[in-house]
Order: sequence, then structure tokens, then C-alpha cells
Amino acid sequence: FYQYFEDKADLFVEVMVEISKRKMVYVQPVLDRTEEYGLFGLLKDLVKAGVEFGMNDPEAFQIAKGLSASKTLDLLTFVKDFKKKIYERVEITEEMIFAKAIQNSLEWGEIDLRYSMETIITYSSKIMESMSEMYWHHVAAQGEIHSGDKILDEMVHFLRYGLSSTNKPG
Repeated sequence: FYQYFEDKADLFVEVMVEISKRKMVYVQPVLDRTEEYGLFGLLKDLVKAGVEFGMNDPEAFQIAKGLSASKTLDLLTFVKDFKKKIYERVEITEEMIFAKAIQNSLEWGEIDLRYSMETIITYSSKIMESMSEMYWHHVAAQGEIHSGDKILDEMVHFLRYGLSSTNKPG
């Protein structure tokens, strides 16, 4: 084991890099069109691409999910120290994923100018994780990718407009 890996966390990174590469097959077509997206459309299509990956490569999806739920790895340390390594290995960053869509949304008046790019990226990334989890559970229960479209639309609407009854579109 130690001939190939420094420790268990190093193995974790290697497995997650391989799974990330497999997932990129589904995500890359969305990323190739980031010039066209605002933040909300990008989040929606990335979630759909991720769930499509999970449906078509369930073994990799379950391994990633299992590793993410590990009780033996310090996940806070992982996120802090190893997430960057994974992004470097798959040659992508959250900034690369979200920056143009956020800039478009700012220009289009879809999001508030008072928030920093860092805040929007961090929040969007966390929200996307929650959206993916909820969407995945709905799609898995129904067994068909488009069965979750309504719930995904609701989540994007919630992100965009919040809970306030006075904060409606148009």
C-alpha cells in the first residue's frame, strides 16, 4: 500500500481524481458552453449532468458517495488540503466553473452586486451539492432522469428568489 500511496488520504485523492475524470465526460459539455450561462442556468445543468453521470456510472457514483461519507477520514482536513489537489489533477477549479456565469448574471442583473465573487462561488458550490443530493434522491426514486426536473426548477427558483412572498420574478 505505502509503495503507491503516502496514506489513506492519498488513496482517497487518487480514487476521487479517477471518478472526477469519469464524471467530466458528462460535465464537460456544460462547461464548454459557460459563455452562454448565467449562474442559475449553469447550476441547473451541472446538477443534471452530475445526476446523469450517477445514473450511467452507478458504481463510481456510489464509491464517491461512500468515500465522502467516510467516518475514518477527517473530511474537514480533506476539503481543506486535498480538494485543491483533486481540482489540479483534473485541471479545473470552482473559479473556472462559475466565474463567467457569475459575471454574466451580474451583467444581466440576476444577482446582487454587493456580494464578492468568492462569496458567490463558495455559496453556489455548497448549494449545488445540496441541489444534487435532493435531485438525485428524487430521480433515483423515479428511475428516470427527467422526473426530477420540476423539483430542480423549484430549487433554482428558491435560490434565485428566496422564501419571501414579495420577492417574486417580474
